[in-house]
Amino acid sequence: MMNISVRYHTPLRWARGLANETVTLPTGTRLVAAVKHLAENNTSALRGMLLGPEGEISPHVVVFHNDSLAAAGGNTVTLNDGDELRLFLAVSGGVDWDRERAGGRKQNESGVDLRAKGDGKKRNTRSDG
Repeated sequence: MMNISVRYHTPLRWARGLANETVTLPTGTRLVAAVKHLAENNTSALRGMLLGPEGEISPHVVVFHNDSLAAAGGNTVTLNDGDELRLFLAVSGGVDWDRERAGGRKQNESGVDLRAKGDGKKRNTRSDG
């Protein structure tokens, strides 16, 4: 048996209910099996974030193994005693917006003006090119 350290990053942290834990797994467990173990042995919220509808690791999950980004799928990575996994949900985003419809103001996807309240300065989240 071996122990690995797991760190959950928001929102996985919220779904798990803690920031990190140590998990005991059989010696020679591959990374993909470890993530599936975490999903299957925790809350349904965490399971829903880590696994896709067919029980595969969700493509939105990003895993770092000992400070290195794990290859997609993680089938080639064999874990060792004392290894660390850090789990994130991939962040993508931005939204296209229409200046005229927005009244000349930069808006997020919910239509909220992104200027900071109180100082009157505009805050841009991306350049326009």
